[in-house]
Amino acid sequence: MPNDSIRVLHLIATNFVGGPEKQILHHASDLRELGWKIWIGSFHDQAQRAEILDRTEARGLPTCEIRRGRFDIRSAWELADFLKKSEVQLLCTHGYKASMVGCLAKRLVGIPQIAFCRGWTAETLRVRLYEALERQVVGYADRIVCVSQAQAASLGKHARRARVHVVHNAVLSAEISAANRSSLKQQLGFPATARLVGAVGRLSVEKGQRHLVKAAVELSQKVPDVQIVLLGEGRERKSLEALTDQLGLRGMVHLPGFQQNVSTWMQAFDVLANCSDTEGIPNAILEAMAVGTPVVATAVGGVPALIRDGETGLLTPPSDPRSLGDALTKVLQDPQLAERLGQNGRRWVTEQFSASQQRGQLVTIYRDVLNHANGLRHAEAKASLAVEQKHQALPDSQLPFISVVIPVRNEEANIAGVLNALMTQNFPRDRFEVLVVDGDSTDRTRQVVGSLMSECPTIRLLENPARL
Repeated sequence: MPNDSIRVLHLIATNFVGGPEKQILHHASDLRELGWKIWIGSFHDQAQRAEILDRTEARGLPTCEIRRGRFDIRSAWELADFLKKSEVQLLCTHGYKASMVGCLAKRLVGIPQIAFCRGWTAETLRVRLYEALERQVVGYADRIVCVSQAQAASLGKHARRARVHVVHNAVLSAEISAANRSSLKQQLGFPATARLVGAVGRLSVEKGQRHLVKAAVELSQKVPDVQIVLLGEGRERKSLEALTDQLGLRGMVHLPGFQQNVSTWMQAFDVLANCSDTEGIPNAILEAMAVGTPVVATAVGGVPALIRDGETGLLTPPSDPRSLGDALTKVLQDPQLAERLGQNGRRWVTEQFSASQQRGQLVTIYRDVLNHANGLRHAEAKASLAVEQKHQALPDSQLPFISVVIPVRNEEANIAGVLNALMTQNFPRDRFEVLVVDGDSTDRTRQVVGSLMSECPTIRLLENPARL
């Protein structure tokens, strides 16, 4: 299959550009260099347009915006229409909404789907419900790509028939500042002598920033000039601010919100603390290691695949502020250890988590899926031809009589297309009927059906006021 014939859409529901979005953007740009046609798509869920779409267009890549908001089932038909018109051959979905909508759309169009699973947060009851649904739905994708072995193992029986692959996040090239760490601290508003401990990520329960705030109490006694920076935004902000006040750490713990210049912050930190209770392959750790900043992280999810304890970073048990604080103290009080961890970490991620390795793995999966799908379509075409030839050999009177039942309610926009498609297929019209069962529509569904009934008596309209 030549490169210039491959057309792929990556779809994600998002309202800001964080780690997963950066991975998708970089990967799409990377594939463009190979001559592929790559779209990045998102949903119109917020008042403002999804930031990833603007970032995509700034890179000169095409976009797809699904205008249906929130969980509107009609978004699957909107997506299917785009896939068909743009002749997309492969749909890649990221996250629960994209995977659920994509699962239906790909069946409507008849193209393969790859579901990317980057981790589940379970941060609210609603999110837990959506993630439970996602675990069911991804099993119907043609392939599943997980960012870590731990994530793949967590799928368990939900993988169903789909083949599961593990492809780690890639370390993205970072611009190394010519300024030293002390100068960068001053640029960001801190004293040059401050010891900065940073945590980067969404402010949410599973990210565990509260453990770092609690660890800061003893840490400040051992390292008096330490400052804690929680970079990011999210629903846990008020809770973290309240905890900071409760522990008397207001002047020591800082929450500057979401920042665009993450690389500058990473290089200003003396150490990155990744204190999550659950993780895939954290982009924050990759970014810190790429610029030589030492990392202390909880041993959860795919983190142990990134960090060799004592060699490329330090690992601590999850939900354990004391152990976290002890490890941070060790790095801050031992400059030689910090230097060794930072340099080893930088070499490790550059060698083992390169964008070229990720691209090679994903391209192999894409080609395998597309080749398999083309083989299936060829087989289906042969089977369809055989059935058609068999039917042609039979007189119409010997063909079975078929009843097609279509329950509808307020389908004015779609019903004509469905009925026209049924009327234009080649099964004899006197051997089937179409029963449109209307559930008390309040739009013009019945009028549309009625106008088609006058042209084709095969169509009948039945009433279903109880919506049974």
